[in-house]
Amino acid sequence: MADSGLERAARLSAVSAALVTSGLAAGCDRKLEEPVLRYEVRMEADAKSADACDEKGAIRFEPVKIAPQARDNLYQMTAFSNLADMVGKPMLDGPDNYECWYTYQSPALSPGKWLVTGEFSNGSQSCLLEVAPGLPARIRIDQEDGCVEVDQPAPASGPAMPSL
Repeated sequence: MADSGLERAARLSAVSAALVTSGLAAGCDRKLEEPVLRYEVRMEADAKSADACDEKGAIRFEPVKIAPQARDNLYQMTAFSNLADMVGKPMLDGPDNYECWYTYQSPALSPGKWLVTGEFSNGSQSCLLEVAPGLPARIRIDQEDGCVEVDQPAPASGPAMPSL
């Protein structure tokens, strides 16, 4: 018995859909193999009053020397600035001295060296970071002490960052 044109079209459509789906899945699998390199940045600022902590903290990422990437990659490869969000409440740390904590999660960064700068009310602090799989992906920028790299927490333990 011969197939009708409609049945052949339906089979061809099903086969085409299966091929497209498997091709897309293979493409997605390939992309998932590439590591996503995001940095968590915590900033510690000092203020004379708790109200002064309400301002957002500014943070800037600038590539110093990054690895070349394919045109369709998802990595950030150019300089960018953003605002870090305040975390928790200001903590009194002496007479007229409040600690303010801010946090920021970067987009996926291209592997290589990046200059990360935290902007504070009385100046800035910068850190030179090596971004690569397996390296620490957390940094703390202190207004007074500068850059402090923080190890990744062990899988079964809590975060290595100071609790807020």
